[in-house]
Amino acid sequence: MLKIKKQIKSWGLDINRVTLPDMSETFMENRDGAEKELENTCNGLRVFAEAGLPIARQRFAGSTLNERLLRYRALHHGD
Repeated sequence: MLKIKKQIKSWGLDINRVTLPDMSETFMENRDGAEKELENTCNGLRVFAEAGLPIARQRFAGSTLNERLLRYRALHHGD
């Protein structure tokens, strides 16, 4: 993470926030694999904190309405 952060800063940019993968239905319903998913999330948050990222968020399955998201492809120089 520190290597990635350094590279991003070398381009004159910074990281505002990061989002971990959603906690799945497996976790929310305490099925097999839920503990591993929680462990992975905790490790991810620890890495982001150690790298000094100001905001790391964790979402849960069903907490976003994908059908309401507007997706678009941003145009960049050279595309």
